[in-house]
Amino acid sequence: MSLYQRGKSWYYDFLYRGKRCTGCIGPVSRTVAKEIEAKKKAEAVEGRYELPSKKPALGLDEFATAYFASDRANRRPRSVTRHAYACRARRPTFGHLRLSEISAPAIERYKRQRKEAGVSIVPLGSSNDTTEAFSSGAD
Repeated sequence: MSLYQRGKSWYYDFLYRGKRCTGCIGPVSRTVAKEIEAKKKAEAVEGRYELPSKKPALGLDEFATAYFASDRANRRPRSVTRHAYACRARRPTFGHLRLSEISAPAIERYKRQRKEAGVSIVPLGSSNDTTEAFSSGAD
């Protein structure tokens, strides 16, 4: 389906050379929506259609820094400490990856390796050291 309506707004959705082109036309009549869709298809054929740029996914380190700032403000200190332990243990394996690059099989492989190695988590000094311990790289 190339043209469809949700609520009062019209949307277009088509493929051109394997790339998906989608967008909202707005609350217009069906005939106007068909005309706009035809213009968008023509732009795609001429090479003028710009796909919206995607933001790159955050890395685990960047995500953890933002998460712990929010976590400290909204959770109990023991919860923050527990989350820091979990994140700190995963940093050597996943710290250099973007969140979109971390897959379920990779996590399962990681858990199996830790179980086989008998690795336990070493507690941090205090709940105030969570972000410092994570960002310093100390394990």
